[in-house]
Amino acid sequence: MKACGKSKRRGWRIFGFVILLLFVGIILFYHLYIQPVIRTVSKEEIKDSTVHAVNTAVTGVMSSTTAFTDLTEIVKDSEGNIVLIRANTASINLLARMVTEHAQQNLSTMADKGISIPIGSLTGIAFLAGRGPYLKMKAVTVGTVDTSFSSQFLHAGINQTLHKIFINVTASISIIIPGASNKVTSTVQVMVSESILIGKVPDVYFNSSVADALYNLVP
Repeated sequence: MKACGKSKRRGWRIFGFVILLLFVGIILFYHLYIQPVIRTVSKEEIKDSTVHAVNTAVTGVMSSTTAFTDLTEIVKDSEGNIVLIRANTASINLLARMVTEHAQQNLSTMADKGISIPIGSLTGIAFLAGRGPYLKMKAVTVGTVDTSFSSQFLHAGINQTLHKIFINVTASISIIIPGASNKVTSTVQVMVSESILIGKVPDVYFNSSVADALYNLVP
């Protein structure tokens, strides 16, 4: 009887040890393999959602008023040469503020809904990517949303210059995944103005760092 009792206790110890090894193995497998995959996949999902949220914000703001049709004023000399490109400070400040607010709202809505990742995408197998039930992650927080402007001058013909103005929206978003957090900072560039300038444009304006300083007026 004693030998039988000892045998049973030894059996339970072995069983407990095996369960412990399995538990540790699962934890290690998750942290070494599954978690990095979740980080990568969730990062791409967040970037895609951020692009959509920002594009929607810019489109909505630009179509809401005609105040943003003329972000700059072109001043020419008596011979028709461009001597000054003056920024419309009020319109640019208003555009930046409204885009920031709308982007923040859209991203907050996205945060409330969270993101869903197909289980198949976590396997790392191309055939299974995007397949299977979805893993829902709701714990998403939105950090800062910043806007800045940039411009581009391109030769478009004899005495013709194509002038483009872009708004750059940078958003920081964090998603809490089991056992860790994943912070993603994305910058989305959207063109808000495009015009053809007739007349000779001073070479200094083709230096984007000089032109961009005209538009980044928001404190």
